[in-house]
Amino acid sequence: MRAALLKFNNWQVKKRQIKARADQILVLCPRCLQYHQCAQPVTHDPNTCKKCGKCQVMDLVSLCSELGVQLRFATGGGVAVKLAKDPSVKIIVAIACPRELCLGVLFTLPKPVVAIENILENGPCVDTGVSIEKVKQALEELIEAD
Repeated sequence: MRAALLKFNNWQVKKRQIKARADQILVLCPRCLQYHQCAQPVTHDPNTCKKCGKCQVMDLVSLCSELGVQLRFATGGGVAVKLAKDPSVKIIVAIACPRELCLGVLFTLPKPVVAIENILENGPCVDTGVSIEKVKQALEELIEAD
């Protein structure tokens, strides 16, 4: 059921051809994308990443910096919703597990959200991953041309 809801949601966003300036797009990530033993938390500022390569945070920081979009990490669902409801954010690319994505899509309506499921190689909530290519593709489709 969750997979169908997320697929339908993403299809709706794509069909509506929603676009925004890069600085109005937020890539919202769960804290579990960061390596669990990292001594440098990125929840307040992703740019503090030490770029050790043990997780994909540095890849996301680089991609978002290159495209000029906002990148934030949330410590939980309540924080994620608060970040998503920021009036300067027009579109969200959310990375999370299916349950959190479904709740996030519903709690942030009517703001458009592109949902990208994280990869749970180590189980839920620890050292998860994401397809950087899917994030890049989503962003490229959402950023309005100058």
